Amino acid sequence: MERAEERIALELGVLKKALATLKDVIQNPSQDLVRDRDAAIQRFEYTFELAWKSMKLLGEREGLACPGPRSAVKSAFKLGHVDSIEDWLAMLKARNQTSHTYHEETAVKVYECVVRFPPLVEAFLEKAAAGLNS
Repeated sequence: MERAEERIALELGVLKKALATLKDVIQNPSQDLVRDRDAAIQRFEYTFELAWKSMKLLGEREGLACPGPRSAVKSAFKLGHVDSIEDWLAMLKARNQTSHTYHEETAVKVYECVVRFPPLVEAFLEKAAAGLNS
């Protein structure tokens, strides 16, 4: 395996672990729903960051410029690593709103996106891994 593919495989492994922490807080709520929501939003933030950076590496490996999350998501769509660019751009919008979750209404809206995020990441991981092995 060449160096770029090793780095991508490592990033995908880290993303998979981050996703597990996000799924855990969503699937195993405690008695403190606000704390769970806040924890899920924070885990969403770092999971999204890892996802777009993995997309960036995959795009760059194919010669696509991916200086930011929007271009990385677009390259992942172009390469067939994600099925719905609209869903991923909605997640990017939610990620950009996480710094404003001190407003209850914003926190609720972001959390509604957060709970829809794990299946998107799982599908991306599956397609990205298949692309590395081909």
